[in-house]
Amino acid sequence: MKGATVASRVTRKNASALRWIRAGFIAACFAAGLPAFRFYPDWLTAAIALAAFALAMWTPAVAVLLGVAAFSVPVAAADFVAGTALCVAGFALAQALSSRDGAGAVAVLLTVACLPLGAGFAGPVLAGYLFGLRDGAPGAGIGAAGAIAAGAVLGAPRVGVLLAGAQASNALVALGAAPENPLSFAWLSESVSRADPSRFLDALAAAKPTWALTAQVALWVVVAAVAAWLRGSDRPSRERLQAVFGIALLTVLAAGGSAAIWRVSGQVIPLSDLVRQAGASVLAASVVGAMSEWLFPRVAVASPARTAASTSLRAEEADVDELLRLIASAEEELASRHTKSAVVMLTDLKAFSQMTERLGSVECAKVVQRHRDVLLPIIERHGGKGKPTGGDGLVAAFDSADEAVAAAIEMQEAIERLGGEAAVPEGLAVRIGIASGEVVVDAGGRPFLGAALNLAARVMGLADGGRVFVSGDVARAAHSFRERFHSHGEFELKNIARPVEVVEVLWKDGLTPQPIALGGENQASGPSSGPDA
Repeated sequence: MKGATVASRVTRKNASALRWIRAGFIAACFAAGLPAFRFYPDWLTAAIALAAFALAMWTPAVAVLLGVAAFSVPVAAADFVAGTALCVAGFALAQALSSRDGAGAVAVLLTVACLPLGAGFAGPVLAGYLFGLRDGAPGAGIGAAGAIAAGAVLGAPRVGVLLAGAQASNALVALGAAPENPLSFAWLSESVSRADPSRFLDALAAAKPTWALTAQVALWVVVAAVAAWLRGSDRPSRERLQAVFGIALLTVLAAGGSAAIWRVSGQVIPLSDLVRQAGASVLAASVVGAMSEWLFPRVAVASPARTAASTSLRAEEADVDELLRLIASAEEELASRHTKSAVVMLTDLKAFSQMTERLGSVECAKVVQRHRDVLLPIIERHGGKGKPTGGDGLVAAFDSADEAVAAAIEMQEAIERLGGEAAVPEGLAVRIGIASGEVVVDAGGRPFLGAALNLAARVMGLADGGRVFVSGDVARAAHSFRERFHSHGEFELKNIARPVEVVEVLWKDGLTPQPIALGGENQASGPSSGPDA
């Protein structure tokens, strides 16, 4: 039987925290928007917001449906046709944009929510950047169209930075004009008796010019699509900065495009208002983009696919929907709780095979255990989570490069002292490799799989006994040890896509840099010249 293959999916680091943020955002939209109608008492508004938060933690699509219903009622009290249209259109769109994480519906809310906050140009940029081409671009377009339609119903000439083209005389709904005792629903019969579909259609048709309104929606979709192109996963800090700069530039371009549509249509947005809106939008887009890149980066997570035998279950033996939910929840659990960005350390005893032949298996096992007893407490003391690799080495994960390098220095000092013990063979030496990146950890926070682990092994493979080698990213992040670093330049390491700068930690006074022999199976080519780090 063939072994299981490996599949991958893209998720976000700290995905569990994102669920809380998403639910809080949805609840905040309802809590801030409903009081404008002065229809619901404060306690009911708070209850709706709390219910939306709880539902969004489970499935955002249902939370959005609750919001559509909550907003439709006060609109229906003012104009029954407009309220019914909002309810029907909202439910239809919520279903069309529904997914397990409600990305499309949240993209619509985000686009609309940015308008009253004075950062409207950030809406389509963030919708596309956070939710991608499939969900973010349609969400931005629907959000813009919905805001323009709301302006027509409210008789507003513009909604935030969007031209609505309506006149106050055509307003169907007046914010704050709630009927007396709205929760008694005595207003319903009166609202139904006043229902006039032609009045609603006339209000929408009166919004002019049509080409400008359509152009705004198209601009929002294009901006969101370009923002979706800026998305990436598991990339270095320099590329993350470039992405955030691209978000800011795209927001400025969205502001310029909107201003051009206004001017050509004969409507001029005040320069001071444009500058204020554009500045707030650039700031909002940059801050959210930076948080997305550094706190919640997109990462690819490997997961074993089912073997042919496991997929041979008959339809009547398993509920397919339940099985898919179990797989999805398992992947989310792996991504949110067991995948993290960390500084990874690997150690290895020099000439372990020769030591085994010289001392014998029993004595060699005692030496291995003795060196573990000495080194593992040092790792823990510096905040690391370590364990044996199963052979003569150790593996550990640290939250900071400074702590990892400090632990490596202390470990080498401890091994040097350990060499003076009678039970320890002369010349006992450990080599250490340190790298940073994404890694999968076990329940105790100890690494066992991931790109950072592979890179640490390759970096360590260049080191001799008694040496500490780190990747360039670790050296640049370890600010406390810059005077101890010596860069050997960049190496093309086996199975590592990009050249990696290799930096040696000169952990004791008088230690000179180790020459690195070329060839060998670890590196494909030698280093390029480079200065000390």
